[in-house]
Amino acid sequence: MANRLSDFLFGQNKKEEKKKVVMKRTHPRLGDARLPAPAIQFAFNRGIFASANQDLLLHLERTRDLSRYLVKIDPYLQRYMEVISVFVVGQDGLKLEPVVTAPNGKLAERVNNTIRKAWMDWCREATYDTTLTFAEAEQMVIRTVARDGEALVRMVTGKDVNKYGFALQILDPTLLDVNYNTVLGQQGESDRIIIMGIEFDRRGRPIAYHVWNRLPSDITQIPRVRERVPADEILHIFDNDIPGAVRSLPWTTAVLNTVSRLNQYLEAHLQACSIAATTPLVMTNTEPDPVGVDDVSVSNAVVPQYRQPEINLAYSQILELDHGKNLQALNLQFPSQAFQQTTDAYLKSIASGLFISYATLTADPSQGNSANVRFSSIVEREHFQQIQRWLIKCFHMKVYKKWIEHALLHGGVVLPSMDAANYYEVAFRGTRHSTIDPSKDMKGYIEGINNGLYTRTQVCAELGTDFISNIKQLAMEEAEIEKYGVNIVPGDPKAVDTANAAAAGIVQTANDAEEYAAAQAQDLAEEEAD
Repeated sequence: MANRLSDFLFGQNKKEEKKKVVMKRTHPRLGDARLPAPAIQFAFNRGIFASANQDLLLHLERTRDLSRYLVKIDPYLQRYMEVISVFVVGQDGLKLEPVVTAPNGKLAERVNNTIRKAWMDWCREATYDTTLTFAEAEQMVIRTVARDGEALVRMVTGKDVNKYGFALQILDPTLLDVNYNTVLGQQGESDRIIIMGIEFDRRGRPIAYHVWNRLPSDITQIPRVRERVPADEILHIFDNDIPGAVRSLPWTTAVLNTVSRLNQYLEAHLQACSIAATTPLVMTNTEPDPVGVDDVSVSNAVVPQYRQPEINLAYSQILELDHGKNLQALNLQFPSQAFQQTTDAYLKSIASGLFISYATLTADPSQGNSANVRFSSIVEREHFQQIQRWLIKCFHMKVYKKWIEHALLHGGVVLPSMDAANYYEVAFRGTRHSTIDPSKDMKGYIEGINNGLYTRTQVCAELGTDFISNIKQLAMEEAEIEKYGVNIVPGDPKAVDTANAAAAGIVQTANDAEEYAAAQAQDLAEEEAD
């Protein structure tokens, strides 16, 4: 049984597995800022890099601790956390858009409105302790994944939770013990393995999570024990980019060393600037120091130790020097001219490792021309949308399916059918942010629609809205406009002026309209000339 656990963690080759276990003490720490490129070269030469789970077993705790510490003290990583939260989730979170259809193929408007209203009501107090809205829970989840590499969300159910019988409990990922690795059961179907706190069946499917009931640093007197939570109650959200990995390193792992070195450089440069700002003085002696002995016997004599006296000068004080003494100021070239270039190089490396642009990381759009900024913005938006789609798949859809199931069961939502699968047709719309040149983008969308390259539904989805909702909203607006007798003509401002003039009776024929438009243009030209 123990061999199966070793195979899962370290691979199938037993000889390689033994050698790797022996070399664990000298294995470099990926998140250690004190181990630069030589440590990576050492690991490559020794062939220490092995399976994904072995690297996680050795590095996850230390890397996560370093990531949490740097996120707290480094302003650039703090900004990255805010950028991830704003561009992926947004201020109000991702919006639920039910698109349940009736048997005739049309949208079931009443059902969709009922689901939408109930979901919005539940989102106001989405967590079990009723302290977070669902939008705040979304932001916490994406921040936790970026900082810690994974997020752990428990889905609490029961009639005593709320009227929907469903709530979320966001757990600290450190409660899932990395060092809890063992084999359970005997042979056959009951054979189970625990890898880094996650219990798997014999085919590698997670069936339970062994979670501590509290952190070791908690001040409560409750005994610290593990709780076995079934897998269908846990959302383990992490970006699994290596086959077979059961957990994941923080998204900041690639830049932790660079961020640490940048902070060291900034601190050293600040100290040098402080020293240079005080203008330190050095007293030199133009005459030879007396030794008190003959030159021939200097090698065998004890030469007295002369100590340079310290002189503290007050502001505007004049010092009279002795004969042979000279007072000089140290010429320290700080701030250095290379400071900006060095910090920019560090920051560009950090931005590349976090998959965001330099301007986004530093809030400094001055570097680069418009073409480069536009290209970086497009790549950045695609990256955030990719993360958004991944988050919807791993978090939002699973939460919604569990919510609608228990909402129907506990009477929080009353729908024609009690089968929750009939109401899985929903979409989550994320916030879309304006581009560098929205006017050009909008013209491109219009040309694409006119030429049959885009549909209105595709364009609305790209802009973070829904076409059906837009139509309904437009219909409501037209009804209100007609109700109050307001004449609003979209398009060219000149056309609006002409339409308003026609409504006032000033323009009655086509010739009148042309003359009125020409007069308006002439008046505008005279105003600009003045």
